[in-house]
Amino acid sequence: MYGYVVDGNVKEETQSGNELAGLIFLVLGLFYGLFWLLRFSLRHYRITSVIVVILFGCVLLAGLFSPSLKPHQEKAVSFSKDYNHRQQAFHDAMGLFTEQEYKKALERFIWLAQIKYRPAFSSYMAGQCAYKEKHYQEAIKFYQQSLAIKKQASYTAILLENLANAYKALKDEKHYAHYRHLLEQQRARD
Repeated sequence: MYGYVVDGNVKEETQSGNELAGLIFLVLGLFYGLFWLLRFSLRHYRITSVIVVILFGCVLLAGLFSPSLKPHQEKAVSFSKDYNHRQQAFHDAMGLFTEQEYKKALERFIWLAQIKYRPAFSSYMAGQCAYKEKHYQEAIKFYQQSLAIKKQASYTAILLENLANAYKALKDEKHYAHYRHLLEQQRARD
């Protein structure tokens, strides 16, 4: 779900039972409607057209009243810096990142790193958000914080590549070459 930023400890969100039941209901309704549509197709065109309209209405209603597939979006508006809800804030931040809401995700990752909730990964993700927004100086700061906490992780190669590219974007060839060298060493180990 989280794409190339996956950390082994990140659990993917799953669909709830209500969403699955709604999907099953929708599929069964469509098959039932198609059965009647084929049965009365040519001889009873008026009944067929009524059935099609009813089915279309049911599909529209199912879409309007189905639960949201992205629960982090509802909670994202009311971000509270409550230590007891840090795990939810983390998953909200990951969802926001996936939805390319980098500014909102950045705010959460910075807070998570400050309270030391998965500090290396939270700093890395803050760097990812800043990098995506082309705030390279800020991205460098977060990437270096992440490396200072944890030298080796599943995302280290991505971090080093983006760190090198951030320096390149800032036209700092010395640091760019240094982090490209570290990246090559990292890839040789993997």
